[in-house]
Amino acid sequence: MNNKILYITKYLEKNSAAGRRHSNIIKNTTISFDIDLLNFESSPMKCIIIEKILNKLMVYPDIYRFIMFKYKRQIKKRIFKNHYDFAFIGILPFSFLSLASYIKKINPKIKVIVDMTDPLTANASYFKDTIIHKKFILSFEKKHAKNIDFLIVLNQEIKDYYRNKYLFLKNIIVLEQGTEPFLNPTIKIKNDKIELIYAGMFYKKLREPFILYEAIDQYVGNIRLSVFGTFKKRFLPPLNERFYYGGMVDRCYLNDRVANADIIVFLDNFFGLQIPGKVLESLASNKPILFIYKNEFSPTFKYVKEYEGVFYTRNDAFEIIKQIENIIKYNFHEYNRDISKYYWKNLVKNKFMFNTKN
Repeated sequence: MNNKILYITKYLEKNSAAGRRHSNIIKNTTISFDIDLLNFESSPMKCIIIEKILNKLMVYPDIYRFIMFKYKRQIKKRIFKNHYDFAFIGILPFSFLSLASYIKKINPKIKVIVDMTDPLTANASYFKDTIIHKKFILSFEKKHAKNIDFLIVLNQEIKDYYRNKYLFLKNIIVLEQGTEPFLNPTIKIKNDKIELIYAGMFYKKLREPFILYEAIDQYVGNIRLSVFGTFKKRFLPPLNERFYYGGMVDRCYLNDRVANADIIVFLDNFFGLQIPGKVLESLASNKPILFIYKNEFSPTFKYVKEYEGVFYTRNDAFEIIKQIENIIKYNFHEYNRDISKYYWKNLVKNKFMFNTKN
């Protein structure tokens, strides 16, 4: 008889990184676990204006606290009705961490698994918070971390951070933001026009595209950068023929665009312990990767250094241009990268299922 998991997340948008993560974990655990999914499709705030105001006020720990009663009511109802061996809680939102304590209060025998895809006190945004808010978040995290049986994090650096911070956390599992095999046929670099593609998010001070835009504008030659993703208006590319902004698109269309691109642009975080989720997807494409970094001690390096076809450049317009020229000069077009250990089915089997059953 399979172990049963009460799997708790917010609404899973299929095109979001969190949506892909939890969909793949669920998909690849159904053989060994019975999954009972709990999530609500509604936003915590129906009024967008009110939601923006509350976000600016830095409501502690986030605005999802206002719908916690809906989740708690369902959790209590389901625990009384069913037998669960595990409860799996997906973070974000941060408010969901409080559900670890709530579940233990109802039934201490249920083993609580928390997937800390966006860590609280190791989060890049945490370091620019006010002192008062930092104290609230630290107290909130410490209080509810005591009720975690298995903590899942995205990389070894975050694991070390939490292992040193909370000695009572005995079971910390590294489960990266995995990927799937890239099945679209690749196309060789063309000599007449170079197509670069970036798919992902931009954040103020953490991952900004302005130097990249400057390099594309200054490049001497026929070149275009296509950008996909949703982010604030200030990060939109310039309005000229060297740039194309496609917004948020579905996975099939994006994969087609990647297959037709010559160079994948990867912009690393400028600081912090977190790794942009697109790194493994970029490697899976087997395309040349223009890897732009600012932090020479970034944890992202260890995921790319073992593979060929990654061209490193500091976040400097002149260096970016030179590296694009190098990629074109040597006409590198396709690489046979074996990243099967990072395929979701292997990650879930070898890391999640193995560690939670032993």
